[in-house]
Amino acid sequence: MTTYQPIDCERHSQLELHILHQDRLMIEWIDDRTNFHQESISASDIRSIKGDGEYLIFKDQNGNERQLRLDKLLSFITIA
Repeated sequence: MTTYQPIDCERHSQLELHILHQDRLMIEWIDDRTNFHQESISASDIRSIKGDGEYLIFKDQNGNERQLRLDKLLSFITIA
């Protein structure tokens, strides 16, 4: 895995607000093999893992809890 690169403070704050408001999000990200992904999620938390970075904790469309390292997140938008 690559070294964690912190995300912009404004994007971090936007994610926190979406979590607070329990917004559904469409997220786009790349995995460690640079494969592109897009998914509708319900974000629930941001967690720091010592020595490994910050992670978005979310439920996918099937209700499974997952996590995504924030520097892999390309974009996010609110969906209805």
